[in-house]
Formats: sequence, structure tokens, C-alpha cells
Amino acid sequence: MEHVPGHPDYSVTKDGRVWSHIGKGRWLKPAMGGHGVGHPGVSLRGGGKRKTRKIHQLVLETYVGSRPDGMGCRHLDGDPMNNNLDNLCWGTQSENMQDTIQHGTSSAKLVIGDIGVIVHLYSTGLFSQTKLAEMYNVCQSTINNILLRKTWRCVWAVT
Repeated sequence: MEHVPGHPDYSVTKDGRVWSHIGKGRWLKPAMGGHGVGHPGVSLRGGGKRKTRKIHQLVLETYVGSRPDGMGCRHLDGDPMNNNLDNLCWGTQSENMQDTIQHGTSSAKLVIGDIGVIVHLYSTGLFSQTKLAEMYNVCQSTINNILLRKTWRCVWAVT
């Protein structure tokens, strides 16, 4: 068990359990993100504030080092609940997306061909962002980000 960098009142084990040294000390109970999905996190206190941190990030920061620019946490077995050090590494977004495809855990609902159709339908003025979101079973913000060219940059690079 090692102290979490930047959070001297907390330690984390190589298998992702987080210990609070505050008071008598105790193991923190991980909580899930909104709607009980995502990656487990814990609430850490410091500087008079509470901050929720994802456990996989704490493990990597503690045992491997700070997150390199442009990198995120990869779960090598595809299980976001498995926060063992030997299952985690820093990687690019592309590597992370390849992992989700390899493990069959991808939540992508759109494919490249959908993007041009979405842009065309919206440009006709007959379809609102909300209607397109319903048609493609995505959030309206996803459609908005496509139209603002904030996402699916690979499609925009060739158009």
C-alpha cells in the first residue's frame, strides 16, 4: 500500500483498494458514476474540498507515475471494475477504443457513414438535432458536436 500522490491522507493498494488515514482510518467504499455505470471512484478530502477520483487513475498515478499528456487509463482485460495494477496502463484514446472493440465492450452507436447522412439531413432543415438524436439513438449533444465538428474529426479531415 502506497500513499496517493497529492493526497497524503490516502493510500491505495495494487489491487485498487483505497485506505483513508483520517481519524481511525478505514477502507473507502467505491461508488459508481451516474446511473451506476462507468468506473468506480472514491471521494477524497483535501484542502477543505472533496474531489471524486477514479480508482484506476489513483492506482496508475501511485505505482506508475503521472498521466502522460494525451493519455488515458486502459483496462487491458476490458473490465472497468478490475483495477489491479497488472490490468492497467496509460494509453492513447485510439488504443483505448481498440481495446473496447477487441473486448466487445464498445458503446459506439454511430459509424463513419452515419456522419455524412446526419450532416445532410440537418442541412435540409427538415430534421432538428433532437429528431436526429432520436433516429440514431444518441444524445442531442452528440449530434450537436458532430455538426460543430468537435467530434468525428477523421470524417471532416477528408471532406
